[in-house]
Amino acid sequence: MERQRIKPKDVPPRSDFPSLIFSEDGVLCGTYGIPTEQPELSDPGELRHLFLKNLGREREGFLRFCASRPDRPSFRLYSVTVGPYRAAFAEKAELLSTPVTAVFLAPSPTAFYLLMSPSSAYAADAVNRILFELSYLMNGGSPAFSSLSPEIYSVAERIPCLAEALFSRRCGVRCCDMEKILSVTAASLAPLPSFGSCRLRCETGRSSAERAGEVYGIERLAELPVEAFAAVLTALLLMAADLTADGEISLTLTDRGMIREVAVRVNTDCLSDGCREEEGADGLFLLPEAFHSRVRFLSALCVLTHMDLCVSTSDTEEIPTRNGRQVRALSVSLLIGAEPPPLLDFKYSEPERAVPAIVRETAALLAASVPAPGEKDHA
Repeated sequence: MERQRIKPKDVPPRSDFPSLIFSEDGVLCGTYGIPTEQPELSDPGELRHLFLKNLGREREGFLRFCASRPDRPSFRLYSVTVGPYRAAFAEKAELLSTPVTAVFLAPSPTAFYLLMSPSSAYAADAVNRILFELSYLMNGGSPAFSSLSPEIYSVAERIPCLAEALFSRRCGVRCCDMEKILSVTAASLAPLPSFGSCRLRCETGRSSAERAGEVYGIERLAELPVEAFAAVLTALLLMAADLTADGEISLTLTDRGMIREVAVRVNTDCLSDGCREEEGADGLFLLPEAFHSRVRFLSALCVLTHMDLCVSTSDTEEIPTRNGRQVRALSVSLLIGAEPPPLLDFKYSEPERAVPAIVRETAALLAASVPAPGEKDHA
């Protein structure tokens, strides 16, 4: 595209937030409302470098988003640290008859409900409507469950357990045994029709002595937003059931030092070419569009509750499929905690008891976005 600086008057009125304007090839071609008193924010080259560096694993996915030309409105949500800002909302736009990507910055991702008003195209389906309302309410838009106002009705009706946890002071964060969370999630999903023809293999790496209670695996403990974690895990496993090319799904719990990794792995023929190395949630947008609302749901929950998502793909041995497409291994990991395992105290708690209700309401919410038979074959 022709290099030209976007003037503030060219930026749409919706950008009450400070914003960055990126070209299709990822060049920062304009800014609006960025404070200039900080040297790293005043120079476009330094600002672009800072923003892309802060995207981390999301960098390649963001650059693909810049280069894309969606037929309908599309957005991405990111955690960043750029000056006083901690979140970014990216959407496709057109300025001066040129396709660009507008990136809005805010201190918190909950503030972005202003960019997802109920009248916008983003709220056209149930999942995006829920994301708008969650962000609105977490930003203090209305006292949670004080009354069934129009703003909270569908949240209270569709995902009451998850919403109540997210509206709490710490978003439902508490100490839990992650192996129990995984076990209860898998057991709650098993009766669903989606899993009727799937084999879910759970591996936790705990020894038989630990399982018998002779040695307690404290490395399995973590402080995490239990309900949000269960909802994201449910969304991932439901998606894996739709994606699997051989009926197999793998769920593993391992340690990366002080980080606990929960990985969902599946062989699928639904991936377009692109993601090879580790990426963030944007790597899942390489799946067909029928899955994108579910991807937005789980990636938004991760951003809102400070969980980290890692996506990678690799070639695998050829598995016979009906459509003859290349089968690749897809791995999606939730990375939990950067702190030492919490110390046990006398308090008694069973956070895993919250999981079955979360599985039920998440499965019901995402049912509207499940692709019809054969729809996932169209990339």
